[in-house]
Amino acid sequence: MKSRYQLQWPVDLALWEARRVLMLDDSDFVGAMQLFLSEACADGTAAADFRTAAGLSTDGWPVQPANMDAARLWAEQFVRERSRFSAHVTPTYFAERHGHIAAFAEPREHLAMAFATVLSDMQDHGYFPLSLPRDCVDNPVSWSHVSEQVRHAIHLPFEWDGARESARDWDEPTLYSLMEYFHDAAQRPRSEGYVHSYAGCGPHYGDHNAESGAAVYRWRVNALLERYSVNMRMGKAGEERGRLVAKVGRDIDARADDRASQGVENPADEVALAIRTYRQRGASAAQKRSALALLAGDLEHRRDRVKVVLGKDEGDLFRIANNFGIRHKRSGQQMDYGDEFLDYLFTVFLGAVLLMEQVERKGNEETGF
Repeated sequence: MKSRYQLQWPVDLALWEARRVLMLDDSDFVGAMQLFLSEACADGTAAADFRTAAGLSTDGWPVQPANMDAARLWAEQFVRERSRFSAHVTPTYFAERHGHIAAFAEPREHLAMAFATVLSDMQDHGYFPLSLPRDCVDNPVSWSHVSEQVRHAIHLPFEWDGARESARDWDEPTLYSLMEYFHDAAQRPRSEGYVHSYAGCGPHYGDHNAESGAAVYRWRVNALLERYSVNMRMGKAGEERGRLVAKVGRDIDARADDRASQGVENPADEVALAIRTYRQRGASAAQKRSALALLAGDLEHRRDRVKVVLGKDEGDLFRIANNFGIRHKRSGQQMDYGDEFLDYLFTVFLGAVLLMEQVERKGNEETGF
């Protein structure tokens, strides 16, 4: 009977990184796979199964396995058999479920200290080799140097001694700038590197990869933002990559991510531009209306097809765009509405654009064009 594995990471993220590890050369693959399994899985079962399948001893991290073909076969089966994984869910205990948690002057303080904890954990796992190196008994972290680098990057006063409690003093611009700064610095190690045995110092990780580090970092920060009910998330493509953007709704956010990614290399893609403009952190109402106008204009180009798909509802869609100061500025138009209404329009217009693009792709596939 095959083992089931409980993951610490989201399933899609774990499978994505496992496939990337599989592409490594034989000389790097075994150690990288073991390190990945020890980090992505909730216990040591998967790593132990991998070592057994590859005919490895239970101690040490040999460079070359006894059976490389068996090692790769096990890893290939790992990425194919999605049903064997159970996603890890962070437990919430009685005190948190019933609101009996420590009270601070601002909810931001909870988020800031939680973020500092994430930074410290990722630092200890070697994710910031340049900006926040792992502490070493022979070479302690210079917090004054870390703080100086941050100040130079975010152009704000900043001093940090690495303590979780110190994060309570981070105001909102500092906290959100730090989230974006450390995204750009994140690099996931693929090997333990040099293992420093003195005083139990541990691994000095190596073979860092920025793309993998950024992906893991975004997941961890987005999980924090979700838990603390912050209406933002980290973008993952193009100009939004590693930047905090407004969150509209889980399903439409995922679809917007995909659509914005498609337009990264095409400056003429107005739909992708509209998504980036609307979701930019701190976007004004005027910027949001300009983004909605781009989406409405895209629908106008497809108006004949929209009529076929939406029938009489097509008229209602364009009446909204025309009567609420989105596409034209005329007297008598309704302009006094809040961000909630703009978010609703963004969901409606973007959903309609994505629907029409899907309909057109299907039509092209059926006609062979």
